[in-house]
Amino acid sequence: MKTRIKTFFNAAMCVGLIAALGEIAFCQERDNFDLLAQLKEADFTAFAVANNTVFLGQSSELVAVDMSTPARPVELGRRPFDSGTTAGAILTNGQYLFARTASRGLQVYNVSNPRSLAYVGRFAPYDTYRPAAMAVEDSRLYFGGQRFRIFDVSNPSSPTKIADLSYLSSRMAINQGRALLTGGNTTCAF
Repeated sequence: MKTRIKTFFNAAMCVGLIAALGEIAFCQERDNFDLLAQLKEADFTAFAVANNTVFLGQSSELVAVDMSTPARPVELGRRPFDSGTTAGAILTNGQYLFARTASRGLQVYNVSNPRSLAYVGRFAPYDTYRPAAMAVEDSRLYFGGQRFRIFDVSNPSSPTKIADLSYLSSRMAINQGRALLTGGNTTCAF
């Protein structure tokens, strides 16, 4: 059964969350969307979507949910985050998932088989501790905050820092290897 959502807030955010999670308070009371599914648990701290799989940070666990039939989401796999930490942000890139944590840096998981989520390793916390913004494109991972950092993650078990710039970047957009950074009173493009 479909429930009509009565209003529209932010197309990109609502479409992704509605299709993936369903229960999004700020997307309700809008006319442009149908609620496809609703997951009952509400303690998700982060999520990412890759094809028909939603990866959730739930308490101290990484959970993979199959959304190929949105009316019937199915949990595929679950594993604890390394050292029992929680994820504040999750990004996917191909077969890898990057989970930003507050106390254990950025953790990397192989999610090519969502039924068997495998820990690959982590970036040191001093390079990845609570960045204000993160993005991934191709084999590069971008971190914004007090500094703008770029890592080559073509080998996720051994990432290589390729740039460390002193640009404040609390928000960023990455497209085709180009970055637009904003922070404070400055906007920079690379």
